[in-house]
Amino acid sequence: MTMTGSYRYTDRISVPIGIHAICSEIPALRVENEPRLEDLQLRRETYENRVGVQRIARIPPGQEASDLCVSAAHKLFASGQAALPKSNV
Repeated sequence: MTMTGSYRYTDRISVPIGIHAICSEIPALRVENEPRLEDLQLRRETYENRVGVQRIARIPPGQEASDLCVSAAHKLFASGQAALPKSNV
């Protein structure tokens, strides 16, 4: 990079930034809300109306959030909608 007298970089690479495509991975393991209701002192209907779900997705033991990210990335590249080729990531 070269610097000008005003100390600005002049050899910048211009790359548009934005979301081109998106993919997700939701774990198959589900946990029922029922056991949590007593701790929260709520009726089932109240909880479901506030939270909006009956079961919560949870990662199984031994799996990490990063594993879900990798799985979602594989889906995205397989879809052909990724802005970059897999080799550039």
